[in-house]
Amino acid sequence: MLNIKKTLVASLVISTALTSNTYTGESGKDKDKPKNVIVLVGDGMGPEFNSAYRHYKDNPETSKIERTAFDSNLLGQMSTDPENTEEENITDSAAAGTAMATGEKTYNGAVSVDNNKKELESVLEYAKKNEKSTGLVVTSDLTDATPAAFGAHETNRDNKNEIAKDYYNEKING
Repeated sequence: MLNIKKTLVASLVISTALTSNTYTGESGKDKDKPKNVIVLVGDGMGPEFNSAYRHYKDNPETSKIERTAFDSNLLGQMSTDPENTEEENITDSAAAGTAMATGEKTYNGAVSVDNNKKELESVLEYAKKNEKSTGLVVTSDLTDATPAAFGAHETNRDNKNEIAKDYYNEKING
């Protein structure tokens, strides 16, 4: 009798654990859509940060340094310029920010414009166009190249006054 009770209790616990999260109260296709998207960008996060993370997470009992979750995404990612030469193989933060904000590669110094200096739509502009709330939060100057790529369009990252005007004109926050 004791074995039957143990088996019954174990079965109930297992079945409860397996089914407790199956009903969410949501129905339809919208349940798979995220309500909010937050993008965190480690501006200036170069290879040294990833290397430090790799060493921090490394198991000292193994002979090789273990791979991290970032490795597959960073392999061959030093450049975002589609027409660069070997001498220009290091991407600056304006081009990197543009690639993250728009999905398009561009030249160093470009803030959300392509190689022909045509404006590229950023993810924030796309969200705003689709009546989503948007915003930028920074710990640096708002006119720095990386945040600027999400809310401005300039042919040169040093056009800080123009970047500020772009923010105002685009009304990206809100």
